[in-house]
Amino acid sequence: MEDEIIICVVAHNEQDRIIECLVQIANAIQYSTYQFQVEIIANGCTDYTVKLCEAFCKINPEHFTLHDLAMGDKANAWNYFSYQVNKANSLAIYIDGDCFISINALEDMVKTYLTNKGVNSIAGFPATTGRGALNWRRNLIENGETPGNFYALTPQFLEKIKALDFKLPIGLIGDDSVLSWVCGNDLSIKNERNKANFGLSINSLFYYERLLPNSIKNIRSYLRRLDRYSLRRYQQKCIRTYVDQYDFSSLPHTIEELYKFNTKLSLKDIRLDFVNIIFDIKNIIFIKKW
Repeated sequence: MEDEIIICVVAHNEQDRIIECLVQIANAIQYSTYQFQVEIIANGCTDYTVKLCEAFCKINPEHFTLHDLAMGDKANAWNYFSYQVNKANSLAIYIDGDCFISINALEDMVKTYLTNKGVNSIAGFPATTGRGALNWRRNLIENGETPGNFYALTPQFLEKIKALDFKLPIGLIGDDSVLSWVCGNDLSIKNERNKANFGLSINSLFYYERLLPNSIKNIRSYLRRLDRYSLRRYQQKCIRTYVDQYDFSSLPHTIEELYKFNTKLSLKDIRLDFVNIIFDIKNIIFIKKW
């Protein structure tokens, strides 16, 4: 493959992990026979992430460039990279700033693309231990999806995305879920989901730190995550109501514009278990106000 592959690293307040993430990417680039350019998209960072990335890019200017965005929003970072940075629709590999990849991960992901160019996306393979990761691996093999931590979008699919001016709504939680949706249905809810739209690079391993509630800091982070996961559920229900009428090509600019499509939300959607009920009540009331 003669064309340069472009890598998007999205990082929001990842000072504890970003250097290890970038070092492992640099190692994978050196291991690979292909050409890569890494675009770090720091979005709304208030810690030392930007300064650490600046120092890393200064030492590694050949492959790494930093973009410092004021808005702390992953959907906005994805839109910025896809439309403002990757203008040529190069094969794009997306890596979260708290994600660590194996040394062969980039090489094998490109090889997977070259042997199956008809897919929309290519998933890396989660190697972290735990029941959640085990279920995730099983779903990737049996059903296909686009995992937000580490995946690629193919040039032909990026061309389709831009032809429809498809963008992720600002404020969206769960970019991976929406991208799996549009990849599987080939950008139209009228299409049946097709597993053949998904590629899987089973040798392209990625790792992430499991969040364990074993400290006050981690407990707070865990509760924030539960709150975000709850809000994500209801956002996706609003999106489903919207696309049933208008399809994916005209998704509103912000998630708030989608909240008025909350007509299918009801108290029956509230999970009654002790862990989630408080967050579900809070978020369904919030969205219903729109």
